[in-house]
Amino acid sequence: MENSGTHSRLLALPPELRLSIYEQLFTTPSPGEIDVTTTLSHAANVAVLATNRLIRHEALEMGKAAVERFFAQQKFFLTLDIDE
Repeated sequence: MENSGTHSRLLALPPELRLSIYEQLFTTPSPGEIDVTTTLSHAANVAVLATNRLIRHEALEMGKAAVERFFAQQKFFLTLDIDE
C-alpha cells in the first residue's frame, strides 16, 4: 500500500500548472471596506507557503504581492459597541 503522505498530487503537476493554481489561490478580493474582525477570512491564503520548500520557492513572490495588494486596496474599519 502506498503511503499517501509521501506523494503530493500538486507537485506531480507541471510547474506551469502549479503557477496558475498559485495565481488563483492568491487572488485578492475587490477593493472595498472590510471589518477588521473578519479580515482573516478575506486575506490572501499564504499558508500554502509553509507546506513544502518547492512550493514556497515557486509561490513566495506571488504570495507577497497578493498580501501587499490586499492591504493597499482595502479600507479597514472597526465597529465598537461600548456599554457604559
